[in-house]
Amino acid sequence: AGLPARGRHRGAEVVAAATAAGTAHAVAYYWSMDLGFGAAATNDPGGPFQDHWHPMVQPLAPVPVTKGAACRLVARHDDASIAFDVSVDGAVAADADALCACGWHLWCSPERLAALARDDDAR
Repeated sequence: AGLPARGRHRGAEVVAAATAAGTAHAVAYYWSMDLGFGAAATNDPGGPFQDHWHPMVQPLAPVPVTKGAACRLVARHDDASIAFDVSVDGAVAADADALCACGWHLWCSPERLAALARDDDAR
C-alpha cells in the first residue's frame, strides 16, 4: 500500500448528536496506526497496555451544547501534530488552521518549539 505522502491531511467528517445539554470544553481522542505486517499501535484506553502514549485532548473555548445538537468534527494532521475543526449546530467552535498559522511547526518539532527560551526563562 505504501506510505502516505508527507504533509497535511484531512480526515472524514464525523457527526454525532449531543446526548445531553451542557458545555463542551475539549475534544478528547485517541489514535491507532497500522505499522504493517499485521502489527498496530494505539493509545486507545481500552487497548493493550503501554506507558508512553496517552489519550490526548484539544482544548476548546467553552461551547454551549443543547441535547441533540449536531457536533461535527474533522481531524487534520501533519507529520507532527493533530488538530480538529469543530462545529456545534453549524457554529464554529474550533478551526484547525487557526490553531497554528505561524508555520514554524513545519520545520521545527513541537518539542523543540516548547524548549525555546521564553521571556520568563531569561537568565
